[in-house]
Amino acid sequence: MNTSTRIFEFLNGMTFNLPVQWVALVLGFLALCLIWGRFKLGLMVGFGSFVYWGVRANLPNLLYLMDGNVAAVIGGILVAISMSFLILNALLDESL
Repeated sequence: MNTSTRIFEFLNGMTFNLPVQWVALVLGFLALCLIWGRFKLGLMVGFGSFVYWGVRANLPNLLYLMDGNVAAVIGGILVAISMSFLILNALLDESL
């Protein structure tokens, strides 16, 4: 099976149902970021939380898409680590 077919099957199998508690928690964080004037941090928290939920909700589809490919697993781990580093950097930097 070629890569484009696997990606298409992955996109067809995705779900986008979010619990109300999750949305309220993210909106609370975004509101606090707006109140404190930390706009970049708010963007990163918002995007990061929805990416996290997308991965969490679609983990079986992601594992099927990777299909034992070590490079894909390492790439996913590197993306997660870099996103965590950027969020931490934005949290600790007072100028943002």
